[in-house]
Amino acid sequence: MNPPRVGPAVVLSLTALLAGSVPLKRHLAQSAPAAVRETFNPSFALQALPLAFLNHRIAASQWLLLEAILYILKLDFPHYHLAEEDDNHHSHAHAHPHKPGNEIVAWTHGPDGRDLPLTRDQLETLQQRERELTLHMDRYLDIPYFYDLIETAALLDPENRFILAYGQSWVLNPSMAREMVRVLDTVHTHTGHWRPAFDAGWLLLFTLQEPEMAATRFQQALADPAAPAFVRDLLARTFLTVQKYEMAVQFLLAQLHAATDHDMATRLERQLAWTMDLLALNRAARAYHTRHGHPIASLEDLVRDGLLRAVPEDKMGQGYAWDPERQEVFSQTLFNVPTAKEESPSQEKTIRSSSRCR
Repeated sequence: MNPPRVGPAVVLSLTALLAGSVPLKRHLAQSAPAAVRETFNPSFALQALPLAFLNHRIAASQWLLLEAILYILKLDFPHYHLAEEDDNHHSHAHAHPHKPGNEIVAWTHGPDGRDLPLTRDQLETLQQRERELTLHMDRYLDIPYFYDLIETAALLDPENRFILAYGQSWVLNPSMAREMVRVLDTVHTHTGHWRPAFDAGWLLLFTLQEPEMAATRFQQALADPAAPAFVRDLLARTFLTVQKYEMAVQFLLAQLHAATDHDMATRLERQLAWTMDLLALNRAARAYHTRHGHPIASLEDLVRDGLLRAVPEDKMGQGYAWDPERQEVFSQTLFNVPTAKEESPSQEKTIRSSSRCR
């Protein structure tokens, strides 16, 4: 096949656009939030602009991904690190100094990307907003629209794994999990690749707590000869509470180690801490059952028995609880979307789009 002919006008246009990317990059470095700046790596323009002429599908995919990123970043979702957290695995490794006795308990990033200290009151304000957005994202964001953008971008460029990974990193509640499962199912149907089916099973198992549906997705993933051995291992552990969380921790650690996007790594940290809490709680519940010959009645039994110092705070749900039917500690999450009557005037100012991308 002969290569496409590129006329002088196209060459001049491409040259102008590439030249303009330099001041654009400088402008972003000064004015854009840190999360946006990190999205634009130094070679972004050099990679994306030629694609507009050589591969329209990939160029359209990049455009839709950028639209999704900018759309969700309008939320200004809180970004912080506790003072004792190790941030060295992130893309721009910062040191977060913490001296005993001072009021600094966490750090956030300013508009110029520099670390800003947070007092306990400032941190609590950020955490309150984080919790409000996590539990009531539907009030502030058109969730189906965001995931429509992710779905279309992924279908246009199925080789770009970052697209689905970015969408999955924003799964903060069951509504978002179900939309992401829909996207992953669609991509798997079109590609037959094991990874979308596996990720859908992951969300069904750990976020939506539907092990039967999760097992179906893992079986779909195994239909791909390229599926790695850990897919079969997780399928075998789907109905084994402690073992599945042990495997989840190892998988999240590997994802965190491989993450190059700073904000994505931060969200993975939160998910890892949440999963480790569930692992510790379920291990303690199993130890209680072994010791007494019967299951716990509530999580407070673990504290009274000395197996836990305290029940940890559930930062991604509405509290940990014991399910006597499944014999498992789980995270209570918000499944009911609030009605318009329950919303305050300030909450009615949502970031929504009237159109859908299909």
